[in-house]
Amino acid sequence: MQLLWYDGPAAVSDDELEAYQSYSVGLGMNFDQIDRAYVQKVRKHGLLVHPYTVNEKEDMQRLFDWGVTGMFTNFPDRLHEVLNENK
Repeated sequence: MQLLWYDGPAAVSDDELEAYQSYSVGLGMNFDQIDRAYVQKVRKHGLLVHPYTVNEKEDMQRLFDWGVTGMFTNFPDRLHEVLNENK
């Protein structure tokens, strides 16, 4: 299985998500094109959510609050700080 890279608008149908489940463990999308409802919908279908490229601590925290399961960043030290702050 692999992550599916999704670079469309922050809208995805239940049918699309069910289709993605047949060949993917999660979705990767541009972080500024999604919202809490999008993340929750994808997670409800049992898929991982790993947005890209999240470089600011405030954005990282917001995305974790929404329920993302990981993220891509150019600053892993910042991500590590956010993770430690949430322990």
